[in-house]
Amino acid sequence: MEQAQRILDLITRHMNGIVWSFQDAPGAFEPLFNFTTFGNDRKEYLDAEMWAYGFMQGIALCREDWQSLYDDSEAAAALRPIYLLGADEVTKDEEKLTRTPAQREKLAKQIPAGLAAIYRYWLPYRKALHERTLAATYQREHPKVGRNDPFPCGSGKKFKKCCGAATVLH
Repeated sequence: MEQAQRILDLITRHMNGIVWSFQDAPGAFEPLFNFTTFGNDRKEYLDAEMWAYGFMQGIALCREDWQSLYDDSEAAAALRPIYLLGADEVTKDEEKLTRTPAQREKLAKQIPAGLAAIYRYWLPYRKALHERTLAATYQREHPKVGRNDPFPCGSGKKFKKCCGAATVLH
């Protein structure tokens, strides 16, 4: 359990780092990708396929919540490199865009800018949700009792002399 908690803490810390990075400078965020070689080609290529696959799997968990992004052509374009590298199924025409390591690397290099655009797309939604959450905070049914007002229990005493005193209960 201790090791599992440590791993969970590290994942949470990484997630918070990503959140803070987007809040401070969305365009500066760089996801962690692998490098790979292919066959006899000694060149190392940026490999974002597993990262993109994980991102697309995350979207699939709540696909209906992402529908408005798909419906917005500019926002959907920002998601396109991630989709091309990480979708389970793509069309034959889309598959042609990912045939070579150089094509996949080119798409991988577009992902940071796409993520910043996606972040900016959802920003008004997050702000609206935050405002709605603030508006839904606790609302008193009765006016707040002032520090010198009689406490509403009916005793006519101040709270600290009545119900606020540890020895008095009624």
